[in-house]
Amino acid sequence: MGKTANGAIQKGYIRLAKLRSYLDGLAIWSSAAPRPARARTLETRKINLALQGGGAHGAFSWGVADRLLADERIAIAGLSGTLNEITFNSALHTELRTLNSINRLIDDGHLPNGFGRGAFRRLNVHRIDLGSLATRLSASSKLKTDYQFFALLHRAGHRAARKFLDAHYDDLGVRSAIDVEAEAGVEWG
Repeated sequence: MGKTANGAIQKGYIRLAKLRSYLDGLAIWSSAAPRPARARTLETRKINLALQGGGAHGAFSWGVADRLLADERIAIAGLSGTLNEITFNSALHTELRTLNSINRLIDDGHLPNGFGRGAFRRLNVHRIDLGSLATRLSASSKLKTDYQFFALLHRAGHRAARKFLDAHYDDLGVRSAIDVEAEAGVEWG
C-alpha cells in the first residue's frame, strides 16, 4: 500500500510540475507573441472583457486575452471573470436582459444619452467563443490537466480572437456584434 500511495503522490507532483512548467511557458508566449502591423488609419478601440471558461477551459480565455493584448489597436479598459459554471449562465442572461432594457430606454429617449452626470451610454456586446470545438468537448474536459489540452485551447483562443477582430473590429465601440435581444431571450409584446 505504501508504494501505491507514494506512487500516486509522486505522479501528483509530476503533474503539478508539468502544470507549472506549462504556465511559465505561457508567460513566454504572451511576451513573445508577434504583434500585428498597426494599420495607420485605424484608431485604438477601448474594450472591456468578461472572460468565461471554468477549469481547463480558462486556457481558451487566456488565448483570447493574449491575442487581444498583442493587438496594438485594442486597449483593454476593464477585465472581469465570470462564474457561470455553477449558475448555468443565469446571471449572464439576467445581465443581458437588463442591458437590453437600458439600451432600449436610451434608444426610445426615456433615458438621457451621453457622457455627463446622469447620462447613460449604450453598451455593445460581442462574443468570442470556442465555436465548433465546444460541441466536441464534454463537461468533464474542464477537469483535464494535460499540457496538450491547454495548448490546444490556448491556440484556439488566439485563432478565435484573430477571426473576431478580422470580422468585427469596425463594430467595436459602435454596435454589438451579436443580437442582444435574441441572446437574452427577450420578447417584447
